Formats: sequence, structure tokens, C-alpha cells
Amino acid sequence: MKTQKFGQDRINDVRKRLSTLSDEDYDYEIFDFLSDKENLDEKLSVLQLEIMATYILEYEVNNGGFDQFFLNNEDKYIDAAINGLKKIEAVEFTSLAEKAKEIYLSNINQAIIGRNHEFDVLDDSFYDLPSYRTQRIAFTKKHLDEILIDN
Repeated sequence: MKTQKFGQDRINDVRKRLSTLSDEDYDYEIFDFLSDKENLDEKLSVLQLEIMATYILEYEVNNGGFDQFFLNNEDKYIDAAINGLKKIEAVEFTSLAEKAKEIYLSNINQAIIGRNHEFDVLDDSFYDLPSYRTQRIAFTKKHLDEILIDN
């Protein structure tokens, strides 16, 4: 049940807060905005979903590897994450996510019963790369009007 709708006033409040935040806090605020919309069962635009999926992928993989990402989300966010990574030009991460998707789809039963060690090399590569946070921040700042919308 929707208890609160994102309207222009709420979006303006978020926009105002964003203008005062450090890049790191800015990044968290964008994620909070998008996840709040989704949690309120508000439809996300394609771009909003793609950007939110890059956060989910990052948080899940950093917390427990690609196994955790797929265990918690199955394949709900992987295509959106791949598209989001492409948009923010995180080339190496896009490749890792595409390979992880292939592994997951070829071994869905493995994801249900336990850890898939085929992800280990991808996890290590993910951890070794510098974060794509800077790229996501630059992208969201450039496309803020497309992200802070009430659809």
C-alpha cells in the first residue's frame, strides 16, 4: 500500500539537499531517493532502474560476491545493472557483470543450493578494480533532471 507519493515538492527537497553534499553523500542520497521510490511501489523509469541496479550490484558483490547478488535478487536486476554500468562507462565492471550473468544462467540450480565457485575469479576482479562510484556520480550529476523525476 502506498503511504506517500513522490511529488515535485519532495523531489525539490532532494535536489536542494544534493546541492550541499559531498560527492560520497550525494551518491548515497541518489540511492536513497531511488530505493525509496521503489519501496513505495512507484514505477521507476528505465534510467532510474539502471542506476539503482548499479548500487545494488555494488553493495551485494562487496558484501558477499556475485553469489550474494544472485541469491538475494535472482536475475531481477542484472540486465538493468549491466545497462547502467554501460551508461556510466564502467567498462571492466560491465564485462564482469555480463560474465556473472552467463555463469548464473548456465547454473541456476547451483545458485539455489549454495556457493558457485565459478564466481570467485569475478569477485576477486571486482574487488581489485577501483570503484565505479566516481563514474556514477559524474553521470548522475550530468543526468540529474532525468533521475529526479516523478513518473
